[in-house]
Amino acid sequence: MMPVHGIARALRVETAPSDQAFSAFGTIIRRPELHGERRFYSEWFGGDGLAPVLHTNRVTALQLPAELRRLERHPHAAQGFIPLDVERYLVTVAPTRPDMSPDVENMRSFIFPRDLGVVY
Repeated sequence: MMPVHGIARALRVETAPSDQAFSAFGTIIRRPELHGERRFYSEWFGGDGLAPVLHTNRVTALQLPAELRRLERHPHAAQGFIPLDVERYLVTVAPTRPDMSPDVENMRSFIFPRDLGVVY
């Protein structure tokens, strides 16, 4: 995890973005609209010599406003988040600078509803 240094500002929390607006960071996982329909997101996982890994986490709920102290970055594999038992959840993303560090000046935070996941 990368510590977030020298940033003392409030991030505006946005509603869940459109697919296009989130495409700079990853993709939104949507459930199929019709019974029996499937949606595939396999191309986001794995990579050269990498096997997909799936595990579940249980995290403590937080109250907004919240303090962001560090960011995770996974340059060689995507990470997916699919909510199991929440009403909504916060996703904070940052573009990558040319030196591969997070562009914290352009971070964005989104509130996602319980029926959408994300991959980035």
